[in-house]
Amino acid sequence: MSAALKVRLLTAIISFAEGYDIGVVNGAVVLFKDELGLKAWQVGIVLAIFPTGVAICAPMAGSYADQYGRKCMMVLSSILLIIGGLIMAFSTGFYSLALGRFIAGSGVGVGITAVTAYMSEVSPSHSRGFYGSLE
Repeated sequence: MSAALKVRLLTAIISFAEGYDIGVVNGAVVLFKDELGLKAWQVGIVLAIFPTGVAICAPMAGSYADQYGRKCMMVLSSILLIIGGLIMAFSTGFYSLALGRFIAGSGVGVGITAVTAYMSEVSPSHSRGFYGSLE
């Protein structure tokens, strides 16, 4: 097994966490709308704030990854996903749920950038496109 494939298997954990967070909200939206007594506009904001976090943090993550390193940014991505998930799990209202979604979205934005850059750097030159596109 090549070193690039081993690294990709390890970074797949971050990709899985990102995808899981995006996908799980579809089934939970009905539950947290009723549980927290959210209005339709609040549900819309809670759902839309996640990609907003991605859009804000993904472009910035490249500069920070250059400054602090790719691995550091992947760790930050995982930490943001965990913190965002915990805040969502223990949220008691609209604001805490929106905050958790924004933090998780920020983690996804950082992760997409850091993992793709890291995979491109550690992959052999003949397969960089393949490994980079897996993200």
